[in-house]
Amino acid sequence: MQFVGANLELEDGVHLIFTTSPHTGYFSRYPPNEDEPRLHGLPELSLALETESGDLVVISGCSHSGIERIVEEAKRATDADVALVTGGFHLGPYSREIITQLARMMKDDLGVAAVAPTHCTGDVGMAVFQEVYGESCLKAGLGTRISFPY
Repeated sequence: MQFVGANLELEDGVHLIFTTSPHTGYFSRYPPNEDEPRLHGLPELSLALETESGDLVVISGCSHSGIERIVEEAKRATDADVALVTGGFHLGPYSREIITQLARMMKDDLGVAAVAPTHCTGDVGMAVFQEVYGESCLKAGLGTRISFPY
């Protein structure tokens, strides 16, 4: 096992994107804090895959560090545009207004072409992303396959 505490290119076009959550999390002797566990800065890894055209597909787990921060870091680490972001966006506790601002920012400011939000995005989040992205909001869940171009 290896602790990954920074962005890492596993092989050409396959990137681990490292972010941390500004929120409190639980650590039980998590590296590199084995001697003194801390209760903030929850580390999170996401996957960024380069398509044949050079754009990225970003796959998040639960986005505790913020889906927008994950996208920003993926773009910074690879200098590529984002074709698709999929995974949990962790938006259950947020208001429609805040989620709408986030969805518009991802589309307009970060240039995310398509989204496929899942599980912890929440019902309101799913509805808002569908409204903002229209046909570029793909239905996804366990077992879903998305081919490019989609």
